[in-house]
Amino acid sequence: MKFSKLKIGTKFAATFALLIALFLVVVGTAFLNLRTMKDASDWNAHTYEVLGHSSNLIAAVVNQETGVRGYLVSADENFLEPFIAGQARFAAELKTLLDLTSDNPAQQERLKKIGQLENDWRTTIAGREIALMKDPATREEARGIETSGAGKGLMDALRAVHAEFEAAESGLLAIRTATKDEATASATQAILFGTAAILVVASALAYMLTRHVGGAVSSLTGVMGALASGKNDIEVPYQGRGDEIGEMAQNPYLLASLARLQ
Repeated sequence: MKFSKLKIGTKFAATFALLIALFLVVVGTAFLNLRTMKDASDWNAHTYEVLGHSSNLIAAVVNQETGVRGYLVSADENFLEPFIAGQARFAAELKTLLDLTSDNPAQQERLKKIGQLENDWRTTIAGREIALMKDPATREEARGIETSGAGKGLMDALRAVHAEFEAAESGLLAIRTATKDEATASATQAILFGTAAILVVASALAYMLTRHVGGAVSSLTGVMGALASGKNDIEVPYQGRGDEIGEMAQNPYLLASLARLQ
């Protein structure tokens, strides 16, 4: 249907509906991007939490090593306190990390491997050394296990897997940060370009309505003035329009009556 055939109220309603639709598109786009930004921020916070517990995990391993070495050097069991505390801390941090990364099978496998390597080192190396240190006759044997580097392979393997774990988490952090930055840029563009589009469309529609409705009313006002002055042979415009202005134009008697009322 042609615009000129619509009622004036319908024209205004259509104009406002179009502006509202544009506004909703802008708001909807910005909202979706804000959701993406929030999700990325939440996941980043989650990743930082994982990395924090990962640092605690490797610190617990270092404490165990330090405790055992101190005991090997001094033969004083008090030096085993970091080893004992490190075991408990390692188990707690490993459980926490397994819970936090339950949605990531690759990271779960790495953590399980770290747990197995720590267990192997603690039972086959540290446990043997501690047991041998309790007897003065076998203390040199215990120290010989340490100086032989028997546990180094296990610890090197553990640290390598741990490095893979942290690299994977850091990679996720980079991806989510990039996603957040893209969403921020997209939201900014949506607001700027959307606002500009609304202003342009609103201005164009206002101009069109002013000319289409206001101009027609002005023309009919001129016709009414002519009729009021006694000119009955003038041509009335807009008779082909389907709105209220067209209805008035198609009824010159109505225009003449209105002219007399002026």
